[in-house]
Amino acid sequence: MDIALLVNRPTTPSLLLESLLKLIHSVPSGEEIFIATYYLRNMRFCKALVEAHGRGVKVKLLLSGNTYYKPGNLAAEKFLKDHGFDSSTLAFRHPANLLKRRMHLKLFLASKAGSRSNICLFGTYNPSGNDVAEQQVFDVIGDQDSGYNLLLRIYGNALLYRYVRQHLATLFSHPRRRFSSPPESFGNIDLQFLPSRRDNLLIDYLRRGLIPGNELKIRVAVSHISDAGALNLLRRLAASGSHIEVIGHDSERRFPQKTVNKLSDSGIRAFRYVHPELLPMHCKFVLVEPLGPQQHRFRCAFLGSMNLTYKSFHINDELISRTSDDDVCDALDELYTELRQASRPV
Repeated sequence: MDIALLVNRPTTPSLLLESLLKLIHSVPSGEEIFIATYYLRNMRFCKALVEAHGRGVKVKLLLSGNTYYKPGNLAAEKFLKDHGFDSSTLAFRHPANLLKRRMHLKLFLASKAGSRSNICLFGTYNPSGNDVAEQQVFDVIGDQDSGYNLLLRIYGNALLYRYVRQHLATLFSHPRRRFSSPPESFGNIDLQFLPSRRDNLLIDYLRRGLIPGNELKIRVAVSHISDAGALNLLRRLAASGSHIEVIGHDSERRFPQKTVNKLSDSGIRAFRYVHPELLPMHCKFVLVEPLGPQQHRFRCAFLGSMNLTYKSFHINDELISRTSDDDVCDALDELYTELRQASRPV
């Protein structure tokens, strides 16, 4: 299994988009592409899927039927249907009740012939930009092709690929039903689809820090932070001796001031990422390591589509992962430092 972290930065705009387009163009006839994404507005991406479908690739696309920006996926839906996509290739996840669940996954699967036959990417990136700048869209969701986003790319793990594909196929076939799953392990990476009837990978792991002698160093870079349960846990961890820093997005909607106040009142250092051109920090990752001389040996990282919000934990379709891969942890360590330098304390 080959794991790598792909990071979109303001200095390398469209890196993730170009990586995904390259992947789509490389999938041969008879293989498959299976994608779940919250937003799809990029017409180059849509055209690449149409071309892949036309050359005999088995394409399935799952989109959210309930997006924060209401026009959301309408243009992509029309384009794809006008070019031959039907219910066998295009599906939408809709809320089943007044909770207004959102299919918030960003998952990209592709199978290719050869030794690295299974490719899975997941994280925070939506192909939500377009060739023509749309200020109205950027004002609501930000320029996701130029801001900070990340995808974890995994080559060659057939078991992980089948596990993720099976879950996507279930969501594709049942547009309103709720699903939850316990964590599954695949070597040095664990995955869990949310919502969960129990706590998630991150919360379960952080609770270890409440045990005397298990104090943790925790660094959080998550765009949306507001869940009361997660905040209370972080405050309890700080009170019991853990060292915690939190970076959130510079907006009241994503990182409310009352959340900042709760963190600061508990001795937790809080920061807002601010870019001069208002490019977003859409990352969602947490780095955890013990406070002690052996901390490097036992560090791990949590990343996926999940925000630290009630809806992400308990209502939305999300993915959270945990990995101890050294290269991934090193890359996230560098990314956190970069974000921290570009953020202001609050």
